[in-house]
Amino acid sequence: MRGLDEGFNPTNLDPNASLTMKLSGCQSFNINWLKGQLVTNENGGEFYIKDIRVDVANHEILIQFDDESSVPWDSIKNWSIQFQS
Repeated sequence: MRGLDEGFNPTNLDPNASLTMKLSGCQSFNINWLKGQLVTNENGGEFYIKDIRVDVANHEILIQFDDESSVPWDSIKNWSIQFQS
């Protein structure tokens, strides 16, 4: 199956363009693309992703925001991610 990293590069996006993706099945992309991207929670709160970390002891992927807070990756499954250049 073709992964997103084989044909999608958010750094080449028009800064005025909007991108919507519907992912299904097994999809993959370079995890570093998430850094610096805007995420919006279900209440409209906006955060920029600063880093992605791995909690080895708890087997979790953590998303760290620009305000230094972090949340488990699986807790933001209903949030939107806006890829920006």
